[in-house]
Amino acid sequence: MLGTRGSATGEGSMRGKFFPAPVFAALAALAACGGGGGDDSAGAAIAAGVPNTDIFLLSVKDIDDSPDPANLRNLTARPGYDNQPAFVPGRQALLFSSIVDGRQADIFEYDFSEELLTQLTDTEESEYSPTPLGPDGDYSVVRVEQDGAQRLWEFSRTGREPRLLLPQWRNVGYHEWIDSRRVLAFLVGDPSQLAVIDIGSGIAEVLATGIGRSIHYRPESDSISFLDIIEADRPVMVSYSLGNRERIEIMEPRPDAQDYIFTSDDAILMAEEKVIYVATGRRTRWNVWADLTDYLPGPISRLALSADERWVALVVTVAEGG
Repeated sequence: MLGTRGSATGEGSMRGKFFPAPVFAALAALAACGGGGGDDSAGAAIAAGVPNTDIFLLSVKDIDDSPDPANLRNLTARPGYDNQPAFVPGRQALLFSSIVDGRQADIFEYDFSEELLTQLTDTEESEYSPTPLGPDGDYSVVRVEQDGAQRLWEFSRTGREPRLLLPQWRNVGYHEWIDSRRVLAFLVGDPSQLAVIDIGSGIAEVLATGIGRSIHYRPESDSISFLDIIEADRPVMVSYSLGNRERIEIMEPRPDAQDYIFTSDDAILMAEEKVIYVATGRRTRWNVWADLTDYLPGPISRLALSADERWVALVVTVAEGG
């Protein structure tokens, strides 16, 4: 049984194919209609569109070997949307976004060394895509404001005095930090865009259009990776060097998947249905890394890997009432 804590703000207690996530699809439709029709419009649009998901944690002895499915556990066994897990560096903890009251999303932290769940935000707005900024507990989020704007904010672990980072950018969908002054951003639109944005000036350099939501900065090669879906019948994983601007096609993804992660030795993990696949070496084929068909209630939609590669977080879609 999980232990729980209320919000750090003291305001309450815990209460397929290649397409944008339901959250951002709903928001794009809202924006196309000219924004909100009241304070609750953005939150209601999101809550109506999100799937019922749980976050599972898989213990890994060696990332190069297939894990034991018996080491799988459900961290958020409850109705609602629990999604977008991100491991906190230097701690056995992860952040995630959750909608449990049907109204808006807040950020939670799960400490799996103590089996303790803590609600970090309790706001009228919705917070998504929590991204830890270090072991001290600060993190950035995409905040969906009451007029439907999606902007990048920074929070302390206490949840007090959040800071707006990019006021001029109202269509941030996902993000990954390159360094303290540059952020890699998925910009919601038709088509979607991948941009490097300077935090100080707000100036953006668009690197690609028609991309998937899974974006990665690779510090060891100063490159980024993303899924190019501009040709719907031929999606491809791409590596793009920020140094020499060279674009290299890595490989084709699994047919019905769009999220992937890299390991420290440059292998790629990608989930399709209830199976996690791995591509290594020359990346000419996908091999089964973990077949969880008999252990999960639904398909895997996201993956996250801890820095020490001892834990994999899985987002699993659960049928209503299941």
